[in-house]
Amino acid sequence: MTGFGGTETVISNLFKRYNEDSYQKVKLEYINIGGFTDEDWQENIKNNKVIKLSDNKYVRKLQYLAFLPFIMFFILKKYKPDLVISTNPIIWSIAYMLKPFFKNKYSVVSWYHYSLTAKPVKKTMLNKADYYLSISSGITKELEKMELKKAA
Repeated sequence: MTGFGGTETVISNLFKRYNEDSYQKVKLEYINIGGFTDEDWQENIKNNKVIKLSDNKYVRKLQYLAFLPFIMFFILKKYKPDLVISTNPIIWSIAYMLKPFFKNKYSVVSWYHYSLTAKPVKKTMLNKADYYLSISSGITKELEKMELKKAA
């Protein structure tokens, strides 16, 4: 993420609304694996953690390949979430595959911010989520057409 896009805006707005709620029934935390160019967009996010990886895209891909499952394992072990929401297909797939290590004590939610037609995700990766969020009715329709194992 660059820090300038729509995903950043949606996440920032989510946390802005979360911070306005005087009676918070849940604890919401943000963890970014990879980093971004501009940090200003996360001013609304109080509980955030950034795991910075290389800015060089080739080195970053190697880091993802070598370390991402371990990073995810330790994040899940430390935070013990009830719910993992991810905008990244690889991250939600890894979180889903790690569920047996944690006795399936959390659900994985796919929150993909792109059209599946314009920027496709393999159905096998989409099936590695328990639930789905979408930012538009168009993406909801695309998810419904795919006849995934579960759709919410």
